[in-house]
Amino acid sequence: MIYDHILVRYGELTLKGGNRKTFVSQLRSNVKRALMPLKGYEVKANRDRMYIQLEP
Repeated sequence: MIYDHILVRYGELTLKGGNRKTFVSQLRSNVKRALMPLKGYEVKANRDRMYIQLEP
């Protein structure tokens, strides 16, 4: 089975209050670095979720 979307839920980061933006930014950076070998992806961060759309 081939997936074209990945959903990352990070509810625990919302407990950190003022540092949340920093943690979400670092997570997004780490996800992008992990996906570097892949072509055609888009990462969108929402309130407590991150959506990763992969090229089929």
